[in-house]
Formats: sequence, C-alpha cells, structure tokens
Amino acid sequence: MKIKRLIALLLAFAMLLILPACSKNGGASGSEEDVSESEQMDESGNFPVKFEKARIKAAPERVVSLSPALTEIICDLGYFDKLAGVSDYCTYEDEDVESLTKVGTINAPDLDSIQSAKPDVVVAASPFAEADLVKLQQMNAVVVILPRAKNMQELKTLYTDIGRIFEGETDGAAKGKALFQEQNARVEEILSKVEAATINKQPQAAYLRLIPLTLATGDTFEGQLLEAIGFQNSAAAYGEWIYPQDKAVDLMPDILFYDKAIGIEGIKSSQIYNTTPAYANSKCFEYDLEVFERQGVRMFDMLEDMARQGCPDAFAAE
Repeated sequence: MKIKRLIALLLAFAMLLILPACSKNGGASGSEEDVSESEQMDESGNFPVKFEKARIKAAPERVVSLSPALTEIICDLGYFDKLAGVSDYCTYEDEDVESLTKVGTINAPDLDSIQSAKPDVVVAASPFAEADLVKLQQMNAVVVILPRAKNMQELKTLYTDIGRIFEGETDGAAKGKALFQEQNARVEEILSKVEAATINKQPQAAYLRLIPLTLATGDTFEGQLLEAIGFQNSAAAYGEWIYPQDKAVDLMPDILFYDKAIGIEGIKSSQIYNTTPAYANSKCFEYDLEVFERQGVRMFDMLEDMARQGCPDAFAAE
C-alpha cells in the first residue's frame, strides 16, 4: 500500500510539472501569448491583424461601415469596392456610395440588412450596444471600433488602422501612412506660406460651429487645425467648444469661418460678430463644417481653401 501511495504522489507531482508547459505552448489559457499555427503571420507579413478587441485573419472581401467618417476615409484609400454596406448617413462625392446597402446607424443598426450584406468585418467609430455586438459576432463578423481622431497623431493612426484592416500590417499600414503624410505635407506647405505672408502680424481666426458661441476651442482638433495653417485661434484659451458668454465682448477675430447652416444673415444679425474686424473687412467665410467631422482628404482641401480665403497674399505668387 505504501508503494502504491508513493507512486500516486510521484504521478501527481509529474502532472503539476507538465500542465504549465502545456498551457504555455498553445493550451486553453487564452492569453495574448497563445498563438496557434493558423495565427502565424502570412508570407506577405500582412495578416493576421490584431486590434485591442479584434483579430482579422485574412484580407476582408466584404466590409460594412456604420460611420460616415470611416466610409469617406475608406474610399479615399481606394477600398470602395470592398464596401458591402454603409450607414444611412454615409456619402462620398467620388464614388456611388448611395447604391450600397443601407444598414441603419450605430445607435439603431439594421441587423437584418447587415446580415444580408454578409460582412467579414464591421467598422464603426463608437461601440455598439452589447446586445447588437453579440448579434454581429454571431454573424461571424469581426467588429472593429476606430474612434474619431482628436489630433494629427491620432489621425495618422486612424488612416493606418483602416489600411491595416483591408491590406494588413505591411501593405495596408504603408498605404494609410502614405495618405496621411501626403495631407500633412500639404498642411506644412500652407503654414509656411501663411507665416511668410503674415510675418508682421499673425491673423486671429475663429471657427464658428453654432450661434452664438459654439467655437472651436484650444482643445478641439478643429482649433488645432486653425493654428496648423498659420492662424491664431481666437478661442484657444477655452475648452469643450464653449466660449464664455461674459467674454464675448473680447471676441474680435480678423477672420471668421462659419458653418453654412448659420448663413451670412446669422452673422449680420449677431452683435457678437457684426462688430468684429472680420465682419467690417468682409472676412467672413461660409463652409460646410461637417467636412471636418469626416476627417478625410476633403478636410485638407477645405483647410487649404480657408487659408487662401483668409490670407490671399500667401498664395499671390501662384
């Protein structure tokens, strides 16, 4: 009996030594270190692509986008033909996005339409409700959440991540970075021209989203972009799109960019803005500021036009 008990103890000790080794080499532990043979990088070095809560094993053929911003960047990167469905609000000037299956919105996704689109990947800019996420996962769709960029560095990451989704860690990432670098170079060139033309006095500019005082403050991406093209942001000292009412008398921009929904009549009828140098010198310019929310190439086109309108001397030599 003693011999049997000794053998049993030895066997148990041996199992304790074996189990950790099994777990470490691809067992059921589920840790990030556990990578099976099927998850090894392919020969091109592109897939699988890993995100914080998602893993794309191969280049997707069918992608559904629940974000107008992501849809626009996807098209800018040349992946329109991979889109199988888009949100109800997705548009794009250079591709027939309207012809694609409409799949609702992030807050009210049309799950039947999404299922009919048979997506390999579903992308959105904000998280789905838990119940909707579960249903999407049951469709065997990989769900990737890519939030709106808050600065240029995050925009570079966003472009890169979209490229990674479609073409992987090498080819896709390179394409995303190349598009960002092209747009960033445009911003740097605009800045150089505006600075050269305004060396004696940097013009103050305001970006008005809503009447009366919803302005691009210093903590907003839009406010940062104003300064990136050579203007001094009139609302830089404040945050969260709020310019204080009691400071409105101090708001004296040389240039005013305002949303088309406001209209010039809205500017004319506002004592806040019809007393500014921008109004007195006919330096109030109307834009579709929704373009800034899309964060695609059109945003940089509009930035260049804003610089040209606000500081024409900078581009006089062209």
